[in-house]
Amino acid sequence: MFLSQVKPLFEKLKNQEDAIAIINQQSDYSYAALGKRVAAITAYLVPFRGQTVLIHGHKQIDAVAAILASILSNCCFTFVDEANPASRVQKITLMTKATVILNTSDKALDDLEVNAQIMTAALPDGDPSVLSVPDTLTQPLFYILSTSGSTGEPKGVRISYDNFAAFNAWFADDITLNAAGSHVNHACLSFDMGILDLVPPLCRGKTVLMLDHKNNMLPRQNIKLMLRNAHKPITSWFSTPSFAELMLKDAQFNAQSFPSFTHFFIGGERVSPWLIQALQQRFPDMTIFHAYGPTETTCLTHCWVLPNPVVTHSGLLPLGHPRGLNNVLIVDDEGHPLPPGTTGEVRLYGPQVSQGYLPDDHPRNVTFGCDHHGRYYATGDKGYIDKSGSLFICGRDDGQIKLNGNRIEIAEIEMAACDHDNVMQCCLAVSEDRHSASTPHLFVQLADNSPARYDDFRRHLAQRLPANMIPRSIIFQQNFPMTLHAKIDKKALLQELENRQRV
Repeated sequence: MFLSQVKPLFEKLKNQEDAIAIINQQSDYSYAALGKRVAAITAYLVPFRGQTVLIHGHKQIDAVAAILASILSNCCFTFVDEANPASRVQKITLMTKATVILNTSDKALDDLEVNAQIMTAALPDGDPSVLSVPDTLTQPLFYILSTSGSTGEPKGVRISYDNFAAFNAWFADDITLNAAGSHVNHACLSFDMGILDLVPPLCRGKTVLMLDHKNNMLPRQNIKLMLRNAHKPITSWFSTPSFAELMLKDAQFNAQSFPSFTHFFIGGERVSPWLIQALQQRFPDMTIFHAYGPTETTCLTHCWVLPNPVVTHSGLLPLGHPRGLNNVLIVDDEGHPLPPGTTGEVRLYGPQVSQGYLPDDHPRNVTFGCDHHGRYYATGDKGYIDKSGSLFICGRDDGQIKLNGNRIEIAEIEMAACDHDNVMQCCLAVSEDRHSASTPHLFVQLADNSPARYDDFRRHLAQRLPANMIPRSIIFQQNFPMTLHAKIDKKALLQELENRQRV
């Protein structure tokens, strides 16, 4: 099924159509231009067919071409954004057993342990007319996405072609309800939201407009790019709540500026009713989808149209019924199903459930299993299903948080911080504002607490963590309150911070 889904895209590349496929910060690229880059990288990958490739870059045309070339070469790909330090690239290379790095950025990766590496910009354009979709796929994996691990090491989520085909079978219809214009890709391609923003619309012939993360805090620059091609106005977008809230800070982000913008998908972290109300005020005729699904179940399992005006249930927004062939149960600590209205762990079933984690012996592989309902993933999310069958998510009950739309382990940030030789202790605590938006705060106690060491510590974090994992709020203080059990009292830390901010 996967090959039949992607075949129309490769036909457009092969036929060198003049229609616009990709819009990014650098230029507008036709299917013909994209096809030449796909052909170039596909030719390079001939010796690596069926192997795992690591793609390094951001939103370059070659980053897109490398993903498509991996499909034609039946290579499993893993994507590492160029914002990551080289040390993390090395860890992911080893974890995924990638045999070649396709570097689509202009940043050299030196001294990495890998068999082969190429700066794709050095490859001359290829001939798209020779591109051919294989009749069969000889290895099952489409991609491996790296997430944070509780040990401080990345773990890989394995998504097969069959997993993605089951997802794309229903989601491609949603994302092309307005097939004209362009779909906005905001998320990094190392994030499953980035993949769902790219492959489904391209397969349906819809232009993808790719926002550069250097403009994350500059909504006006994003607006300029979204208005650049009047023939390809934006008509759909999938965004995290955090980024949507940032865009709303610019008054030009409204229906008058974007009259064709009709479909907005939002998810990746908790969505506040306040944010939906603000979006509906700016875009009164827009359809807003509330989306949910862990990386481990291939992008999304739920995608529900919210009413206008939005209706909440004790401050929570509904996610509706599972989409496609997915199913959901709410279970107790023993794995027994719970009745409607009772909160428990969300367990997801169906053909989108991934092949598990890398490495194979990763302890969190116990979250995958089978019972008489089929293969499942135990999400760690807490939620309930109401009498109508709609899912509501109440939060998480473990050491994971959502930071900038990415689910990460608190332990990884804390371990990176404590690895600095001047750090005495640290902890990450998360506060919520009145709109239920979460903000992580990294509290750090330094042995030498001079201001000059603050910048040294920040540089240390930047060398060990990707930019999207570094909390914006870092608080240096000399005394940490403790609980009765002699552990750091995170609630007291947050209360002290709130008290200082009130002064």
